[in-house]
Formats: sequence, C-alpha cells, structure tokens
Amino acid sequence: MKSYRIGIATACMNREENLLRVIPSWIESDADIINILDWNSKIDIKDFILKNYGFSKKLNFIKVRNSSNWVLTHAFNLSMSITDADFIAKFDCDHYCKPEFFKALNLKKGGFYRSNLRNNQVGLNGAFISCKEVLEKVNYFDERITSYGWDESDLFERVQEY
Repeated sequence: MKSYRIGIATACMNREENLLRVIPSWIESDADIINILDWNSKIDIKDFILKNYGFSKKLNFIKVRNSSNWVLTHAFNLSMSITDADFIAKFDCDHYCKPEFFKALNLKKGGFYRSNLRNNQVGLNGAFISCKEVLEKVNYFDERITSYGWDESDLFERVQEY
C-alpha cells in the first residue's frame, strides 16, 4: 500500500469535451485527488462534467471568473498549488492516463518525472509528475511567461538545477 498521496492537476478553458473523454482514465488511476481548474470557460465545466459523467469523490472543481485571456502559467500554478498531495501530475485536459501509470513510476520523495517528444508515453507530451515539495522550492511555473512556449522548458531547467 502506498504511503503518499497522488494528485492530478489540470486547467481548462473551453475544452470540456476533451476533459470528458479523459476523466474516466484519471479516476481509474490510483490518483487520490483530481483538481480541475475552469479558467473562465463559456460553460461551467463542473456542471458539464457532473451532468455528462457523474460524481466522483476524487473530483474537485475550481472556477476562475472574469479572466478573458488564457494564461497557462497562472492557471496551472493555481491548480497545482492547491492540490493536497505529495506528488502532483500536471496533465493537460486531453491527457489519457493508463490505470497503472503511477505505480510504474516508482515515485520517490524529491522526484520529478516528465514526458518528452523522444520518450513520450502515448499522448503525454508536456505532462509531468513531481514531488510537490520540488515544485514549491522552484516556485512552480514562472508567471512572467504569459504566452505559449518556454513555460515547461523554463520549469524543467529550474527543477534540474535544484
């Protein structure tokens, strides 16, 4: 039996259909908590998921209102920072998770695991799993990066230096 908690943190703006397709895989994994941040979507993602999927005690929803621009670093930092877990998986709202995914990683305190284009778990490019303590020490994503690109490269570099 594992002695740590695993959380999945995601952020989504107007991608509820993608999220609906992958949520069953997240729930079937051994993640303990799933935080879904709705970054001012046109429809309420919580209502949409509950209506189309149903309830799960693993699911938590956070709603950000009155923010018209999608800012990945801000959205994911909020979702990850409020995830009450020892390890956090940062998944995009279209990342599928195999049931044994976390067990196969042999998670260790201080660890950081990522996918990349060369060694990609199917459909997980851009995903990572980190000891929450590591993310806190490097201050998560750099929120000065407000456009696409470099957010993950910058984070990975700071984690590696740490």
